[in-house]
Amino acid sequence: MTRVSEVPTLAEVADVDQARRARRWRRVGVTLLTLVVAAACLGLLGPREGTATDGDRLTVAYPQVTRSGSDSALTIEAKGVSADAPLSVEIPHEAFERLGLETMTPAPTAESSDGDTVRLTFEAPGADELSVDLSGRLGTRSTLGTFTFDVRVTSAGEELTASARTWVLP
Repeated sequence: MTRVSEVPTLAEVADVDQARRARRWRRVGVTLLTLVVAAACLGLLGPREGTATDGDRLTVAYPQVTRSGSDSALTIEAKGVSADAPLSVEIPHEAFERLGLETMTPAPTAESSDGDTVRLTFEAPGADELSVDLSGRLGTRSTLGTFTFDVRVTSAGEELTASARTWVLP
């Protein structure tokens, strides 16, 4: 009695074992492709925003995952600050460069740098909170990978710090 193969093969191209291995590898490939497409549909692979906080008083919204050439924004909200004292926001120079930050709303009354850090000084907010929006566009040839930066807000001798981590994808 002759045994008929369950796996169809072309004559002189592959034997039954080779055909089974090829079928398994195709299944693995299709499964991986399905997982990548599902992750992309769920938004796990694309740009997204993140939030860093220092308790309830400082909130920084930043691009957590981004791509070269895309728009970027950094929003800093400080609550419970002194309404009568000037407010200082310190951001590392690397964050300005890598995120391509160019415009600021409201405009600071003074800007300074000590080499690694850019210091933006704002007039006394007149209220117990201040919101600063910085925006720009990442360069088309941005440095890929992760970088971590701290945003520091100082008002009336009190300092608030929030750490943010951005991942730039190709």
